[in-house]
Amino acid sequence: MHKGARTDPCGGRGVTRVPTATWNRNCLTPTAPVTELEVKTTVEKGHGRIETRTFTASGNVDWIVSDRSYPGQPGFTTIKTLVKVRSHTEYHDRCTFDTRYFISSAPLDIERLAGAVRGHWAAESMHWLLDVEFSDDRSRYRTGHGAENMAIVRRFALGLVRANKRKGSVKTRRKSAGWDPKFLLEILQLK
Repeated sequence: MHKGARTDPCGGRGVTRVPTATWNRNCLTPTAPVTELEVKTTVEKGHGRIETRTFTASGNVDWIVSDRSYPGQPGFTTIKTLVKVRSHTEYHDRCTFDTRYFISSAPLDIERLAGAVRGHWAAESMHWLLDVEFSDDRSRYRTGHGAENMAIVRRFALGLVRANKRKGSVKTRRKSAGWDPKFLLEILQLK
């Protein structure tokens, strides 16, 4: 496990997204019969949209081979499950469709895998917010403990801003805290 890795809803066995282009380019098409697949459909309504997700998982991974082209290249020795997620999102004026693929070292359990996929998005969302709202990628801290310390401070600040339920985006609330000392005290939960 690499530095900064976290546990996840799969009990320490997470999911990793495989880019669709990579999936298609390498012709990774599972040959699992329909009887070996587990399927779960969820419908969520909120934020001005209705999203239907169909999770399809297969434990049939024997067809995946690893032709290592250089020493130390990651292999596929621990993959136990493949997950395909088809999303259909309905907005008031349009619909979108998306297909995503994941690999996992977790055993085939569709409930836990679906939760892990949703948890994967939550982590990506946090990293996106840190990058966009706190300019995390532009940080000049690269060596020593400074980078780790500042990452902790940014996550702590993001948590405080998110915990405040005042109307507005994270960006708006963060800027408001910089402009208004009373609101800053409210964010810091000192008032």
